[in-house]
Amino acid sequence: MKKFLAAPLALVALALVLGAFTTPTVQAQEELVNMWVVPRGQIMVLRLYDEPNPLGTTMATIPAGMEIKVHVDQMYNKYWYKTEEGYYAHRYYLTDVDPAYDPEAERAQMSQEDLAREQELLEKYNDIRIVNAIMAQAVPQVSWTMEMVIDSWGNPDDRQTIEKPMGSEYTWIYYEPPGGINRTVIKFDHRRVVINVATDR
Repeated sequence: MKKFLAAPLALVALALVLGAFTTPTVQAQEELVNMWVVPRGQIMVLRLYDEPNPLGTTMATIPAGMEIKVHVDQMYNKYWYKTEEGYYAHRYYLTDVDPAYDPEAERAQMSQEDLAREQELLEKYNDIRIVNAIMAQAVPQVSWTMEMVIDSWGNPDDRQTIEKPMGSEYTWIYYEPPGGINRTVIKFDHRRVVINVATDR
């Protein structure tokens, strides 16, 4: 009987020893984003629920105009964000535009050169949010085109192309992009549209 028990116990011990030398899996940190509560009709507060469901239990309320941190990379039923505290907020009552932001005051500080570039980008993309992101040299977003990425960060330090049945896929690497980031890898699909952005901060 001892011989039959010895083999399984030896295997368990070996697994534990090997596990001790295995590099643990590091999960990507979820990025929190600042958003603001906006009033909708007669509703002047944002309700935070214990689950992504308006029939759930209300855990807290936040008045319109107040700031909140949410995980925008975690969508629940296409309408819910998870908050920093682990509650759920309906995105219909949230905006990523700071109510204190005064675009006219900011424009008054812009040089003629920047104003001319802004106008050129608006004529090209017809989207003020994309233009603002490009002007600020923000991290490129999924669905951006190659041209948008170049307009924001310039040409990449390295390029790779992989041929696939559906067409070529492209990888661009920026080793020292704007914003004090160490390295960013941007992947494009066969349409030359961004499908993934990985940043080492």
